[in-house]
This record gives sequence, C-alpha cells and structure tokens, in this order.
Amino acid sequence: MKKVIALLCLVWLVACTSGSTDGGETGVDADDTFVGEDSGSVSLELNSDRFPVGSTTGFFFKAKDSFGAPVPNIQAACDSEAGIAILEPTTGQEMTDDSGAISGRIGCEAPGSYQFGCRLPVGAGLREFKRIVCTGSAPEGFAGFPGAAGGGLGSGGSVVDDPSNRIAVTSVAVEAIGTDATNEIDITRTACTTGLEQWGNDTLVVAVKNGTSQVVRFTSASFTSAASSSTGGSVTSGSLAGVCEIAAGATGTCKIPFTRILGLAAGASKEFSGTSVTLTVTGSRNVTARLTGTWNNSSLTISGARAVVYSNYDNC
Repeated sequence: MKKVIALLCLVWLVACTSGSTDGGETGVDADDTFVGEDSGSVSLELNSDRFPVGSTTGFFFKAKDSFGAPVPNIQAACDSEAGIAILEPTTGQEMTDDSGAISGRIGCEAPGSYQFGCRLPVGAGLREFKRIVCTGSAPEGFAGFPGAAGGGLGSGGSVVDDPSNRIAVTSVAVEAIGTDATNEIDITRTACTTGLEQWGNDTLVVAVKNGTSQVVRFTSASFTSAASSSTGGSVTSGSLAGVCEIAAGATGTCKIPFTRILGLAAGASKEFSGTSVTLTVTGSRNVTARLTGTWNNSSLTISGARAVVYSNYDNC
C-alpha cells in the first residue's frame, strides 16, 4: 500500500510541475476521476460563509495523504458560481505550501446563495464545496472585482418563493445591445469615428427551472434596481409584460423589458422600462427580477438577482 501511495504522490507532483499557469481549465470538474479512500483527504475552511455584497472573506484549502500528513507542492484549483469572485489566487489555482495548504480570498459580487469549491488535480479526485450566502445590496459605486477568477461553475443566486423549492430562478442576465457582456448596460449613445455605436433597448433574461410535473405560466413581471435614482433610492418598475411558460420538468427563459432608449442621436440616454426614471447612475447595482403567474391552480412569484454595471460604454 505504501508503494501505491508513493506512486500517487509522484503522479500529483508531475501534474503540478508540468501544467500551464495561464488559468487553463481550473474549474471544479464534475467528471474528475475519484480514487480510493486511502488516497488521502482535503478540507475547505471559510472565515465566513455569510457576508455582505462588496465585502470579502478568507479561505484555506488543505490536502493530507492517507497517513494524515500534509501534502506540499501539489496544485490546488478553486472555482465558484457566478456571484462569487476569487481574488486570491488570481488565477484560481496555486501550489500547496509546506503545510499542504493554500490560502485565498473571495468576494461577494451579487446577493444570493452560491457554491464555491476547491480540488486537487485530475486523478486525485479529491474536492470539497461550500455554500456561501451574499447578503444586502451593493455599496454605492461598487463595480465588482475586475480581473478576479471564478464563475466557472455556472449561475447561482436564485431566490425562490415557491414552497416546494422545485420551481427556481437559475440565473438572471442582461441581453444588451452593442456588447456581449451579460451584466453591462450602456447608458449613453456614443459618436464613433464614422457613424454611431449600436444602440437599443435592453432586456432582462430570466432562466427558470420547473422541476414539477405541471406547467408553470407567468403572466406578469417586474424588476427593482437598487440605488438607481437621482436621490440614491431604488427604482421599481410597474407590472411589465412577462408572459412565458415553462413546461413540466423543463428549463426555459422569460424576458422582461429593462431599459428603453430616449432617442437615436449621439448623446441620447435611456430610461427604466415601466418608469419615467432616466438612467443616469453609473457603477454596479443589484437588480432583482420577479415573475408572477400560476402553478397547480395557485399564484406563484419567484425572483432572482444579479449585479448590473451601468456606464457610458464605447461600443464603436
């Protein structure tokens, strides 16, 4: 058995020293191969698993061999659902120190509940996940954590009012004009060297999973953008067209009107749909999308949130 353990450790070390350092496939891969229980253990410790949007906390990920001794110089990789930013290590991966551990720091980018996890290289098959709750609203001027790692585990952060917890918002994204980003809104039309940048209304795209045996129908929608008025107050739309239907056992999307352009000339602005509030704020704001409808002959409202960044983007 000692020879087997030694061989596994040698394989780990080779994987660490021969891998690239450009970020690569650092996500926690659900298809990694597990090995026997005698291969050792890992543990993931968080300083806090519940903290406000815009703030950070530390973590430790430790690796031990089958005899309980620390495993140094092995590459550990960490990833998260969108909503949790990995500030350290900046690429999401790092070699363990003499105590068999890596330390790092993560931050909350949007309200909700998200998964964060770390693993050892493919072949070792050891990993651990933690659930993190991000609370409150984004601070004034908060623009996320640019350049941070994470987000490879998909979308999270759903807030579900259905008591069965089987109908859930799985993600909220922005379908914006002139950019491929999923969380950016251009608030002013820019004049390009020739012509004008792309310009148009923006939409919230809400992904919904229906894990029940009956169809769910949504007949109206609304949204709230925190601290988005000229006085710093939240902006909430009236009831908007949000008619969509999610079949039993299926996942689909519902689209909600989000912004409306107020002109086509250079310098034109936008307003929030369902309001008369001109969009003049900049920076990151928490946006909550709500869908209301019927399921199993009962009324149902579900909601989800994400951080949206408003700015005068140059999309020429």
